[in-house]
Amino acid sequence: MWIKIALNGGRRGAPATPAGIADDVAACAAAGATLFHVHPRALDGAESLRPAEADRVVAAIRARAPHVSLGLTTGAWILPNVPERLRAIAGWRQLPDFASVNFDEDGCEAVARLLVERGIGVEAGLLDAASTRRFLTSAIPVIRVLIELQEQRLDDALRTTEASTRMRKPLMALAIIVLLILTVIGGVLPFLQGWIFFVIALYLLASEFETGRDWVIRARRKWPALSRWIAGARNHRWAPRHLRHFDELRDPNLR
Repeated sequence: MWIKIALNGGRRGAPATPAGIADDVAACAAAGATLFHVHPRALDGAESLRPAEADRVVAAIRARAPHVSLGLTTGAWILPNVPERLRAIAGWRQLPDFASVNFDEDGCEAVARLLVERGIGVEAGLLDAASTRRFLTSAIPVIRVLIELQEQRLDDALRTTEASTRMRKPLMALAIIVLLILTVIGGVLPFLQGWIFFVIALYLLASEFETGRDWVIRARRKWPALSRWIAGARNHRWAPRHLRHFDELRDPNLR
């Protein structure tokens, strides 16, 4: 099981300095948390996507808790101008494992594609059926889909959940297809290293579909090379860090 902590959004009293954020990450990790969603802050405490602030907080967290899976926000409210937001993210030098992209925001597709190009995993934030359709149309590979309900009444929230989750399996199937296409392209263009996309496709298959889970376990027993690829993917520069959990989840020797 993964425990994810959204550490310091807009809540009062949330840590704002790199040292304070890193201290809280380390404390939560010691208590069993494995994934962290963090908002970088400028010296005045305001949220920031600028390279200086993003790099400082990522470096501080890596120093205190190097084994956690770390994600940053890309919220449009922080930098509403899309070209400025893209330039800021392109300037990150201390890369997180993933970043969250809200698919109701201007420029979300361009932000997500830039993250993929940089080897940063995309966590897609879907608020409603409209943002879910927008995400589906984009055909951008992601590591996770977050359904972030804005409704304050339970019956409204349940209706939105039903409308959005109906699309989850088709979304994941589409992501797997896109990754397999990239695998084939990588076979023709070796510099793309198509095998890494194949491993990510296997991960989605195993984590999203019960039959896929069983198939991956059987396939690893039959073709040991798959296990070698999965082991190699854990430290690949293009692979989201959470792939290191693949062995724990789907290793046939652990069953």
